[in-house]
Amino acid sequence: MRTKPRSHFFALLPTLKRLGTSRMILRKEYSAVRVAKKLRQLLGNPNYAVKAAKIASIIQAENGVKVACDAIEKQLAAA
Repeated sequence: MRTKPRSHFFALLPTLKRLGTSRMILRKEYSAVRVAKKLRQLLGNPNYAVKAAKIASIIQAENGVKVACDAIEKQLAAA
């Protein structure tokens, strides 16, 4: 069972929420209705798109996609 990569993802959620680019739903509160509501909020609010674009430019400047892929490959190799 690979829990480490998933735990890394969940560790990022508070940061992503603080940056204003995501929403979080606790597992015990998860439902299709709640997910649909959160997605409508995200897609209907232009501030999320603006913030996501800013973060995308930072990731691009830092070669973030390559760094992320390398980290994922390292985790998979260790599993």
